[in-house]
Amino acid sequence: MKSIMETSLKRIVHLLLLAALSILTVNAKVISYPAPKGETLSSDYMVEVDGVSVPVYMAKTQHHDKKYSIAYFDFSGTVTVKIKSKLSLGHLNILPDKYAIHPSVNKDIATFHLNEPCDISFEPDGCNSPLILFCNELETDIPSKNDPNVIYFGPGEHNPENGLIRLGSNQTLYLAGGR
Repeated sequence: MKSIMETSLKRIVHLLLLAALSILTVNAKVISYPAPKGETLSSDYMVEVDGVSVPVYMAKTQHHDKKYSIAYFDFSGTVTVKIKSKLSLGHLNILPDKYAIHPSVNKDIATFHLNEPCDISFEPDGCNSPLILFCNELETDIPSKNDPNVIYFGPGEHNPENGLIRLGSNQTLYLAGGR
């Protein structure tokens, strides 16, 4: 009798956990912004968040092997991040440690879940050729482009006069994602 009750209780707990996880997944939302035309994309990584493709950009730096990749997206809820890498994932480290992200790795694909905004460094080979991920919360308070205290750059590429953006007191600079 006791084992039947224990088995029934375990089944109820499992069903409740599955229900809770499905609610989190249903409430998840992902926004990925298309890359501007002509932008050089990384050939080292492919990123997908809940099935949504996220562009991965190349960034030349003066650090280590001088080759960084960068991707960004906005999300809410709990999402699944899949990263396919041309680099070996045998010594993969995801920093900072405070997020305690421990991906599952299957050959050249690392998979993990996020439920809060974070900026992380995905490092297959130490500090050489990392992927920097900016995982942002969904925007909820977008300033009006008609507000005189807002310098608003909509989606796309912009070339400010003389390459400078000058902000005055109490002004807001807003850069919209996308092309």
